[in-house]
Formats: sequence, C-alpha cells, structure tokens
Amino acid sequence: METMSDRQDSSPGANGDPRDDTESSRVTYVAARPTVRITLPDGWARALLIGAEAAFVGWALSALISLVTYFGISHNPWMGEASWNDAFTVSFNVWNAVLGGTNIVGDTSYRAVPTLMTLFVMLMLRGRLVGVRHFPPAAHWFAIPGFFILTALLFAVNASHIDWGSLLPGLVLVPFFPAAWAYLSYRPREETTGRLPLWARRGLSYGALTVGALALVSTLFLGVAILRSWDSITGIYQLLSPEGRVDPVMIVIAHIAFAPTIIAWMLSWIAGPGFSLGPDAIHTPGNAPIAPIPPAPILGILPSTPWGYWVVLFPILIGVSLGVVISRRMQDQLLREQGYTLLATLGASTVILGVWMWSAQAYLGVNRMAAIGPRTVWVLLALLVELGISAATVMTLTHHTSYAWMRGMSGKVSEAAKEKVHKAGEKSQKIHEDPPVKTETLPTEAVPDDAVTEQIAVGDGDNSAESDHAQETSEDGK
Repeated sequence: METMSDRQDSSPGANGDPRDDTESSRVTYVAARPTVRITLPDGWARALLIGAEAAFVGWALSALISLVTYFGISHNPWMGEASWNDAFTVSFNVWNAVLGGTNIVGDTSYRAVPTLMTLFVMLMLRGRLVGVRHFPPAAHWFAIPGFFILTALLFAVNASHIDWGSLLPGLVLVPFFPAAWAYLSYRPREETTGRLPLWARRGLSYGALTVGALALVSTLFLGVAILRSWDSITGIYQLLSPEGRVDPVMIVIAHIAFAPTIIAWMLSWIAGPGFSLGPDAIHTPGNAPIAPIPPAPILGILPSTPWGYWVVLFPILIGVSLGVVISRRMQDQLLREQGYTLLATLGASTVILGVWMWSAQAYLGVNRMAAIGPRTVWVLLALLVELGISAATVMTLTHHTSYAWMRGMSGKVSEAAKEKVHKAGEKSQKIHEDPPVKTETLPTEAVPDDAVTEQIAVGDGDNSAESDHAQETSEDGK
C-alpha cells in the first residue's frame, strides 16, 4: 500500500533539485488546426441569375428565328407536314448550333456555327455583368454555372438531336470569356496583368491587334469578291425562289449571322492553305476547282480562275507592320526582350485564330459535305510563318545593336578596302619606276695606274673617231 511519504518521494522535485521542479511545471501547448472556411462572395446570386438570363435570351432568340423562318416558308410545298411544333423543336437545334454543338439527324451529323449570334450572346452577357461591378470580382465567375445549368435544363426538356459531347465545350467557353473579361476589368491591374512582365502584357495586346488587322484585310477582300461576283450571287439567290418579304429578309439575316464564318474562310484563303468544300474542292489562291456547292448565295464569290499567290503579301505586310511597332515601342529594350514580345504576340494570336477557325468549320451531311471550312492546322502554320519571319526580320534589322554591328562591319570593310587600294597603288608605282642602275666600284689598289690611263686614252680615241665619221657623212650629204 502506497503511503503519503512514498508519494512525496516519487513526486518530481522530492530530492530538492530545482531543475526537477522546472521540468515538472513545463506546459506544452498544441496550436489549433487552421480552419478553412469557404464563403461565397457577395453578389454571387446576382451573377448566377445574370448567367441564366443570358442563356434564356439566347434560346428565345433562336426560337424567334426558327418560328419566323417557318412562317415565311410554311406555304412552300416542299415543307410537307411540318408544323409549328416542329419549328419550336428546331429552335433547340439552332441554340445548339449557336453554342457550337452538333445536331444529329439519323446517322448524319450537321454543324454550322452562326458565329455572329454567338458573339452577340457573349457581348450581352458581358454587358449584363456590369451590374455586378460593385461586388467582389470573384462574383463574376458565378455567371458560368448559371448559364450552364439553365441551358442544360432546356436541352434536357426537348433535345432529341443533340450531341452532348460536342455541346459541352460551348456550354463552358461561351460564358467563360465574358466572365473572365469582367473579372479582369474590375480587379486591380496589379493583381492580374500587372504581375506579368512588360513583354507579356504587350504581347497580349499586340496579338489581339494582329487578329483585328487580319480580320480587316479579310473583310476588304470579301467586299471586293462580292462586287466582282455579284451576278453569280444573285443567280444562286434566284434559284432559292424567295417569295414575299419574309424570305429575302431571312436569307439576309442568315448571311449576316454567318458573317464571321465567311470572313474566316476568306482569311484562310488569303493565308495560302485555303478552305475545303469537299475532298476534291480545295480552294486556294492558286487553285479554283469547279465542283458542286451548297445553295448559299454568298458562295457565288468563289472564283472560276485562280487569283495567284500574290495575296499572301498582305499577311506578310501585317507582319512587317508588327515588327515596326514592336521595334519602335521597345527601341530601348534588348533584342531578346523584343523577341519575347513577338513570341507572346504570336502565341496570343494563334489561340484566338485557332478558336475562330474551329468555329468556322462545318459539317453539312455526308460524302463531299462531311467536312467543309478552313484547313485549320495549315492555316495557323502559314500565318505563323508569314507573320513571324517578316516581323522578326524587321525587328532584327532596325534594332540599335544591329545598326552598331553593321556600322562596325562597314568600317572594317572600308579599312580593308583602303588597305588593299594602298597596296595596289604602291605595287603599280614600283612597276612603272625605272629599274635602278647598278654600279660596281673596283678597289683602287686592284687597278694599276697604267690601265686607267690607257682606258682614258682609248675612250678619247673612240670619241674622236666617231666625230670624224660624223663629219665625213655630213660632207657626203652636201
């Protein structure tokens, strides 16, 4: 049985050592685990609602176009037994096309993105997100799930011809770009692009400007092609047999909705690789095949004779302009920094052009129409070469280090040339000079005095003989 004394002896510090008392009084504190709290930013519900509104307005616009189109063509005999319910169902297919999805009818896939409508929906969503500017910037991201959820519900109600695999990218990307735009606009620059180096920030802006310049040139070429091929365009339009006032209006609206797609086709043609209207009909500046085309009046611009590859000069000129802008705006920077800016510019423009060319591709059935549109990979490679090489050449030639190097090389060349000219002059002068007369002086002790006297005497005799002979010759002449 343990006694009190045993407890005292066994307790710390019982032996009177103060270190034992210190060790026994030591307390160890364990820090509490950090608690991660996930809170939604203020304004998230409003952004979620704005995304849902944008999705509903986009679908309503698609339904309006479908119903108006049906109203205009319902009297045509080839419509058969189509009804208003069928037209309402088609509105979902149109909305699916706006988002870049594929419609499947039987065993055939159809895809044609009305890119102008897609841009309209994106700009509309960006404009509605202005109402969230007073809330934290993170709230803008909630427009994406709002857009996604409502669109998915609409398709789940009535979407028998939707390919969900091809629809998902559009469901995410269409609301993503406006939300990212709003987020970057209302967030301090020091926390977003301000952290990027100068060459990266300028590369992003120059990339967007480069794509804008390419689009402008393509639009000008499209206008020239329309003016040159107006007769062919009106001929195809007459084949559609439009009646009343609704048919012409809907045809014009359809062409306007696909305007960015047509401009992308023109850009692919200017770049060189061209676009395809079937495996046997690849239209390039050097090739103008004659083959069946879809009944779209705008396709009347297809040339019957090749224009030639001189049109490739326009992307090259844009690349030269890009090089001039970079060299002027960054003239105090190293050539390496300018090169980084060019790489960032080409990277940003390639991403934008890649999305644009992808949206311009279409599938209108089987066989020849299975895949039509720009040859995306070849177009991107061609534009990279045309823009990159021309811009890099201008930047290299106009940089101050290149000037210094060329001046140094020209100075060395001029000095070498002067030295060669000097040597050649000295050599020619030596050749034209009389050769030096070599005289030999005999030692005086080796020549006796009698021989010298005799030589002088002989010399005088020879001179007198020559003078006598000359005198006799002159007398004979007389």
